[in-house]
Amino acid sequence: HLGVATTTDTLRLETRAVNCADTNLHDIDADADAPRKPGTRSLVSDLPRDHFYATRIPLAPLLETLNGVGFPTQLSDDAGRYVCNSTYFHSLKAHSKVLFVHVPPLHVSTAPRAHEGTAWTAQRLNDAVRCLLQAIADLPSL
Repeated sequence: HLGVATTTDTLRLETRAVNCADTNLHDIDADADAPRKPGTRSLVSDLPRDHFYATRIPLAPLLETLNGVGFPTQLSDDAGRYVCNSTYFHSLKAHSKVLFVHVPPLHVSTAPRAHEGTAWTAQRLNDAVRCLLQAIADLPSL
């Protein structure tokens, strides 16, 4: 899965998803003026809110490959508390060899990182995703 994270300028390989959703956020189709219920709720009611599922895809080789070819990448243990996390949680619940990657918005620069001044264009993001998919396909354990 891929999702845009407006707060990042790197690729983020999400290590896990938690059984928790922020109830203060509206679905895109919801009435923006409807009252919100602050707090959190479980995605799956019969599991504790702090229950999580972690991917069984080995992330270290992916991290090394992407960073090695100039696509700044980091590991993250926080897929958010909304659509991205929910998608990842339910996918991991069904199958442990799933990956969620948060990508930066287009035209965000990676400066002042090692690859200074490189913006995330659509082509660069496409190249990074292709590189990631190839790295996954090359993993011996899958």
